[in-house]
Amino acid sequence: MDLVREVGGGVYLIDTFMGGVPDFTAVYLVVGKEACLLVDSGPSTGVENVLEGLRNLGVVPEDIKYVLLTHIHLDHAGGVGHLMDELHEAVALVRRGMEPLLSDPRRLVESARRALGPLFNMYGDMRPVAQERVQGVEERVLDLGGRKVRVFPTPGHSRSHLCALDEATSTLFCGDSLGLFLADEGKVLPVTPPPDFDLEEQRATLERLAATGFRRACFSHFGWATRGSELVGLSLRSLERMVEEVKRGITRGVPEEEIAEDIMRLLEVDTPYGEFMFRGMSLVSVRGITRYLRY
Repeated sequence: MDLVREVGGGVYLIDTFMGGVPDFTAVYLVVGKEACLLVDSGPSTGVENVLEGLRNLGVVPEDIKYVLLTHIHLDHAGGVGHLMDELHEAVALVRRGMEPLLSDPRRLVESARRALGPLFNMYGDMRPVAQERVQGVEERVLDLGGRKVRVFPTPGHSRSHLCALDEATSTLFCGDSLGLFLADEGKVLPVTPPPDFDLEEQRATLERLAATGFRRACFSHFGWATRGSELVGLSLRSLERMVEEVKRGITRGVPEEEIAEDIMRLLEVDTPYGEFMFRGMSLVSVRGITRYLRY
């Protein structure tokens, strides 16, 4: 499996191989004339792969000006402290109000441990980042030298969620705001984890993403697609079906594990990681929707 893949237009995917699983969790490098942006850090278990990917691309630590965290879940932000120890000139960007969780991640890690259960070991622990190297953002334009990337809030999947739009290539770095991209099946599978999934905020975020007119989406899970706003429609339709399935299952007294399996069948998800997704992402999504609905 390839560690680094060229997306195009100065954008590169680096596979973190989280938990040894290929083609599941990615970070993205955006190369400008004067500086580079790294979108997400990946989990702490994938940091060495990220650093090796940067070396393979000829990127030295001083080239990285920003590490933008799309949100603070450990598969996206868990490795940031480890990375910042190596990327000496970089600043970590996180949604405003979340800065303390990077400087002291103990509460964040314990919350993840409870939510993930036995899957936690795939993600690993989290190392603190010095306060002076963390900046909170809402709306912001990052200038990489002749290349601008617009950052904006996209809550729903998580209150901490941010997306970024590269103006040069009309590429949206969507984190988990659209869900998991199943390239072989041409499907998008929303992920709705506890504790702060919010259905109405997610609907509003999907509307905002469609309004950007993006042409290409880079998914953290996993890869990229050039179908633009069609992806938003796919995500919204799947999300609505998931919510209805959870409502129906809970009303009938169906166990969470069976509801998760029913969702996989309903959305006709059949990938090499189907079992992993069922036991992990799908079940976590059921719990997030259940919490939101206050059942």
